[in-house]
Amino acid sequence: QYAKAIKKDKYFVSVTNDIFLKVNNSYLFIEKLLPVQKSALGVRIFQMRDGSLRRVISSESAQFKDNAWELYDGEIVDIPLVKGIQKEGLVYSYFETIQILEGFQPKLLENVYEGSSIFSIIDAVKTILLLKDEEVNLDKVISSLSKNILMPMFAPLLVIIIFFFVPISSRFLNIALFSSLAIFSTLVVWGAIFAMNTLAQNGTVNIFIGLVGPFVLLFGVAFCLFR
Repeated sequence: QYAKAIKKDKYFVSVTNDIFLKVNNSYLFIEKLLPVQKSALGVRIFQMRDGSLRRVISSESAQFKDNAWELYDGEIVDIPLVKGIQKEGLVYSYFETIQILEGFQPKLLENVYEGSSIFSIIDAVKTILLLKDEEVNLDKVISSLSKNILMPMFAPLLVIIIFFFVPISSRFLNIALFSSLAIFSTLVVWGAIFAMNTLAQNGTVNIFIGLVGPFVLLFGVAFCLFR
């Protein structure tokens, strides 16, 4: 589908349909989200207060500008607490433009909704800060952040460990054998770390045991050998 779209239209438009998320004390529904274009269609925001629905904001189109979502040509319905037949009913108002959801970037919305495990360090930090107070499982975001920070440490730590076993003189060194063992051990260690990372992202093992644990062990061995 991607190839046909590119061949036919010269570009591919990524679309995520029917997003429903809890944001702060509101519920957000987006009929269609276009992350590449930073736009959305069919936006509905249901604002809650004291466990009751108090306001509904509707807009057929929205654009992400200046780190916030800008809704166009929409309607606001204020719902009062019902205390009797004589009391005020629904209050309708209309707007040309309104800004909401500051900081909720289109890509973050898409990744969180689809349960993506691929986040850059910056996106992962932003997502955690935005959703830390919500009832959202952030295990995949935290594991992605830990992976991006810790995985680069794998190389220098392993270099220290392998270097410890290099013979002090070339007379005692079999280059072919030593190189083969070094490559093999590197692949085994990397494979083990990758497997633990995958298990952590799937929730099979604890994130800190699956991600931080192997690097603490690797760091401990490297530090001891370095000393």
